Amino acid sequence: MQGNLDPYLLLAPRSVLKERVLEMLESMADKRRYIVNLGHGVMPNVPEDNVRFVVDLVQSFRCKS
Repeated sequence: MQGNLDPYLLLAPRSVLKERVLEMLESMADKRRYIVNLGHGVMPNVPEDNVRFVVDLVQSFRCKS
């Protein structure tokens, strides 16, 4: 299964970004495999720290089941 994250969220405040990423991950927690990706590429004006924040958040996510 492959999911999409709106690339404009990478410009949102970290609290919003975290909330939306966790919602996406939790909605797919019952799937055996899930590929996290953007609906489109990273825009040039996105801070690299926000990309790293999302990557770290995804890598640290653990299902509650």
